[in-house]
Formats: sequence, C-alpha cells, structure tokens
Amino acid sequence: MGSSELSLLKMAIMQSWNAVVITSADRAAGYPVKIANPAFCQMTGYAIDELYGQSLKMLQGPATDQEVINRLRSCLTSGEYFEGMTTNYRKDGSPYLVRWNISPVRDEVGDITHFVSVQQDMTAYAKVEDTSKILGQALDAAAEPILVTDAHAKIIYANQSFIQVSGYEESELIGNTPTLFKSGLHDDDFYKNLKASLMTAKTFQAIFINKRKDGTLYHSEQSISAIKA
Repeated sequence: MGSSELSLLKMAIMQSWNAVVITSADRAAGYPVKIANPAFCQMTGYAIDELYGQSLKMLQGPATDQEVINRLRSCLTSGEYFEGMTTNYRKDGSPYLVRWNISPVRDEVGDITHFVSVQQDMTAYAKVEDTSKILGQALDAAAEPILVTDAHAKIIYANQSFIQVSGYEESELIGNTPTLFKSGLHDDDFYKNLKASLMTAKTFQAIFINKRKDGTLYHSEQSISAIKA
C-alpha cells in the first residue's frame, strides 16, 4: 500500500463517526494504544495524548463483565475476531455501555502487528430498551385488556388481560387484525364512526360486543385512540 493510500485510510479512520482505536499487538505491554480517532476520544473523555501508549484496561471498572474480558483476552491471544458488549468507564468515572469488535492486523508474512477496534456507545439504546421493558411489564400487569395495532390494523401487542379475556394465545393474535373479534352484531355505521374518529385523531369510545376464540360473546367498554409518531 502506497503512502497516498495510507493517508486516505488514516483520514477515513479519523473522520469516522464510529469510535476507532488501533493498538499494538504487544501482549506484554498490555496492547498499548497507537491511534485513536476523535470519536473514540469523545466517547471515553480522554485526549489522544492521554491514550497513546496506554492499555485500554484503563477503561475497565467494577461493572465490567469479566467473562466478556476473558473471552476478549482469549481472542487476542489466538488472533481471532472478537465482538462483545460490556460496561466501560470514561475519564470522569461515569459508566457507559460499549459494543465493540476487534480484528487482527497482519503483516506480509502473516504475523499480527496490531489490533483495530470499532466501538459504539450503546448507553442511550440501553436506556430506551429498559424503558420499553418497564412499559411492557406495566402494560402486562394492567387489569384492563390492552391491544395495540400498527397503522395497517395488524396486532403487534396484547397484554395478558386481553389474552385471558379473548381466549387467544399471543401467537394467534400477533399479525392478525381486530376483525378476529367481530361478533356481527354491530352495523356498518358503528365501524364508519370508529374509522372516522381514528382518521381525525379522536378517541372512539363505545361498548363492543366481541367474540372469544371459543365463539362465546362478551361486552367490552373500549376506548380506541390513534398514536402519532
């Protein structure tokens, strides 16, 4: 690879939105950092001068998953590709969830000279997942039956109360439509009013006569609202 290609490669690394760090393959020295791009510095809180020559063990702390680290060490020793996720710590001591991969860099004769790692801060994603999990648990614990459909009226969620009342398993509901519960006892105007309310982002409230899986009917006071992104 010529000097122009090397310069282009370095520019690509330095300007990447992903955090990229390159270390030496010197195991005895703790795989010291040789190159870190601005995204990596921003993620960790360390300047490049503070990272250069240091082992990335400096980012580990109490919540770092040692099983993941042990697997990392094994891959580094054997020269295999690694991918994992754990908690690291910034310069200011604050934790962050990182997903990263590491690939060996080999010279002309096949010897490993460096390791290159691409990393992503997953902290914000994890918070969203935690919030979604809590919300899901709250909906499942609700006494009232709750059903959620997408914009095409395909069922994407049903809480435990709805499953119990309708008699259907979750797997039978997901991907289906609420027409599954039609009893045939509502006239066309009923459904026209329902559709009109949803099209104008209004809440539709009524007593539905629905049909369970076993064919029995039940009355249900329902409130249906459109959700806008």
